[in-house]
Amino acid sequence: LLTAILGFSGIFQKALSYIPQSLTSAMLAGVLLKFGISLFASLQNDWIFVLSLLAIYVITKRLWPRYSIVFTALAGIALCPVFLNFHMPTLEWSLAKPVWISPEFSWSALLGLALPLFVISMASQYLPGIAMIKSYGYKPHVNQLIGWTGLTQVVLAPFGCYSVNIAAISAAVSLDDQVHPDPSKRYIAGISCGFFYVLMGLFAATLTSLLMSFPHIFIVALAGIALLGTISHNIALAFGPVEDREAALFTFLCSASGIQFFGVGSAFWGLIVGIVVFIVLKFKAKKYGLNERVCASSFREIHKNEK
Repeated sequence: LLTAILGFSGIFQKALSYIPQSLTSAMLAGVLLKFGISLFASLQNDWIFVLSLLAIYVITKRLWPRYSIVFTALAGIALCPVFLNFHMPTLEWSLAKPVWISPEFSWSALLGLALPLFVISMASQYLPGIAMIKSYGYKPHVNQLIGWTGLTQVVLAPFGCYSVNIAAISAAVSLDDQVHPDPSKRYIAGISCGFFYVLMGLFAATLTSLLMSFPHIFIVALAGIALLGTISHNIALAFGPVEDREAALFTFLCSASGIQFFGVGSAFWGLIVGIVVFIVLKFKAKKYGLNERVCASSFREIHKNEK
């Protein structure tokens, strides 16, 4: 209900409008940086496997850029038995069986679970997710998007699906130019995600056992490679404007640090630190900017008179 109220009332969109895009991009780059670092850190122990995946990614990116991640994933599956200790498990395909658990209302769950989850999801999913969409030039209807998502949570919460939200990492993967060179056709990725989410839900038990059987290094490497384009995109946006670089740097480093206070992750605190630095530096610029303009105007006037 709080999510729906924040959405339909316009409070969330209004708060987001005051945050410079350079800071939100720095926040996103910081959050995603750990995936890129983990990719190259894994070279320490499994360098042959990781280098093979990187080589396949770079070559396919040059030849078939739209399908580079698909080729890399398939190649990784094929290379797992060659370079890693992996054997394809025997799978028994079966549909997931829902189990009814009657919901119960309690004040302790409301105050100790619901409110903290609300704050965490707004700070670590909704804010980065909307910022991610905007960083690629899209103009989402933020009020309706968040409002209807909140109402969906209300309807589905009694059935255990209380965590519906704008998933920031999924949004990142579905927005890059590797999805489609034409930004107006990238919605197909969103529809495809929805279709495969339903399919994976129906075979949840089988697919979970399959994914858990793959070596951890394969998941880490594939996630890092899939997010390389998004990381570079947000770093370019974050450090583009010269006047915002200091604040963007604070946001980027704090978001990448992984710190947590009161159960809220580093993305939120990185943005808070960046906004404080941004305001302080802008205040100083405004304080002295008038004198600089006056001096420049006076200099032009003197130069004109001399001529």
